[in-house]
Amino acid sequence: MIYEHSKQTIGAMRTLRICIGFLVILMFYGCKKEVPGNKFIFVSDYCTTIIVGGVLGIQEKCFYKDEVVVAELVTESTIVIRIAEPSVLNSEPGPSSYQELLDIPIKHVIAKK
Repeated sequence: MIYEHSKQTIGAMRTLRICIGFLVILMFYGCKKEVPGNKFIFVSDYCTTIIVGGVLGIQEKCFYKDEVVVAELVTESTIVIRIAEPSVLNSEPGPSSYQELLDIPIKHVIAKK
C-alpha cells in the first residue's frame, strides 16, 4: 500500500516538472524580441513636450546626440517610439493618463547598423 502511494507521488512530481518546464519555455518564447533594423541613433539633440498626467500635466522630454531608441513604427517623415508601457491607468483618457508613444522627426535620427 505504501508502495502504491509512492508511485503516485513520483508520477505527480514528474507531471509537475513537465508542466513547469513547459511554462518556462513559454515564458522565454513569449518574451518581446526586437526586430532587426528598428534601432535608431539621434544625430542631434531633440526636445519635445509630452503629457505625463496627474499634477504635472506636461513635461519636456529630451533625447541627446548618440542616444539609441527602438522604433515601434517607421514612416517616411517620422519614427514612433514608446516612452512608457501601457497600464490600467492609461486605458481611458483621464487625469492620470500619460503619453505612451512619441513621434520623432526622421531628420533627427539615422538607422543603426
